[in-house]
Amino acid sequence: MRLNKFLAQAGVASRRKSDDLIKMATTEVNGKVCLDPAFNVEPKDRVFFDGRRLSLIKDKIVLMLNKPENVITTVKDTDGRRTVMDYIQTKVRVTPIGRLDKNTK
Repeated sequence: MRLNKFLAQAGVASRRKSDDLIKMATTEVNGKVCLDPAFNVEPKDRVFFDGRRLSLIKDKIVLMLNKPENVITTVKDTDGRRTVMDYIQTKVRVTPIGRLDKNTK
C-alpha cells in the first residue's frame, strides 16, 4: 500500500493532504524518514507520524444520509455554508462521499 494511502487509512489526513505531510519530513518508516508518498508500505513495516506509531483503522462504519438541499458534501467549508457534518455528531473520522454541489437532493 502506498504511504499516503496508509496515512489516510490510519486517520491522519486525506491522501492529498498526506502527500504534503510526508514531503514535510513528518513520517518515518522503520526508523527512517520517508519523503516519498508513493513508497510501498509492507504489512511488517513500522510507520510513525510525528513520533506516534500508526496502525490502520480496521473498523469501518458506513452511514447513508439523505442530504438536504443547499447542503454540501464536505467536512469543512471555508465559505461558511452548511455541510453534511452539521447533521452527523461523532468523534470518529468521517469521510463524506457523493455529489458535492449544494442543490442536489
